[in-house]
Amino acid sequence: FQAEDGIRDRSPSRGLGDVYKRQSAGLADLLTALADKNDGTAIGQVWQGAYQARAGSLDEANRYFEAAIEQTPDDWLAYALLANSLANTGQSDQALEVIARGLQAIPDSPSLLEQQKRLQGDTSEAPPGLRDVVDNGRSALRDQDWSAGIAAGQQAVSLAPDRSEAHLLLGDAYRASGELSQALSSYQRATELAPQVSLYHSRQSEVLVRQGQPENALDLALLALAIDDSRWENWLALGRALAALSQNDLGYRAWAEHALQVSIALAPEGNQAPARALAELSTSLPAQTTSRETQPAPTETDEVQNLSLIHI
Repeated sequence: FQAEDGIRDRSPSRGLGDVYKRQSAGLADLLTALADKNDGTAIGQVWQGAYQARAGSLDEANRYFEAAIEQTPDDWLAYALLANSLANTGQSDQALEVIARGLQAIPDSPSLLEQQKRLQGDTSEAPPGLRDVVDNGRSALRDQDWSAGIAAGQQAVSLAPDRSEAHLLLGDAYRASGELSQALSSYQRATELAPQVSLYHSRQSEVLVRQGQPENALDLALLALAIDDSRWENWLALGRALAALSQNDLGYRAWAEHALQVSIALAPEGNQAPARALAELSTSLPAQTTSRETQPAPTETDEVQNLSLIHI
């Protein structure tokens, strides 16, 4: 998968060689363990395809993506990730053919239309002023000024409706303020514009856990990690989804602990969100239900720490 278009923290991850080897092995084992559970589902085929593409097994990746397309021909995600995989290996004509197939099934797909433009060389630079607006929005979120953050996100989207980072900022601002439905919509729009960016999938996963949908959250966290397992946010999203599922099935608990420990190892210095999530898991009762009312609500500090300081 191609680089994530500059979507990175200002402060670097702390992941180094031995940590990276352990996390990669852990992800492979986890995907194997969950393959039977997701076997035959379209989203299971998609995250397995994404994982194989990143591992360089392109024939296997294409097989999984094509299986997902056959099962749900009106779902844009498999077409988009398959086309991205082909384009990244110099097969631009084949990628455009996949996009054309997808547009036959979903003519108004914003993701496929945007990807078609990029593959045809029709790209545009970020408009003047967008960087300043995004930086101001991030500053507002650090100061826990949610209203100012939302206003900046709305301004960014108005300036650049086709830039995924504008929708990310708005989603982060909505999520920090507790407006989860609006946050999810913004993250979904960012994902449509740049499905190859793993962070957008893990952001959706975080919201779905808080909305009481851990199964759907797990699928998106696995997809995020299949695309990029070097991001601490993706491991945190996976840990939180597994932690929620472990309240009714203790078989998920060890995997939740592993994911959160990897997130702790990769997170920037001073970010306590993964450690706090692990502490919550350690003190939770196995018989506790996963209703939204019984889940501990993230504090404002948690939310700010878990909002990466994304830049353009």
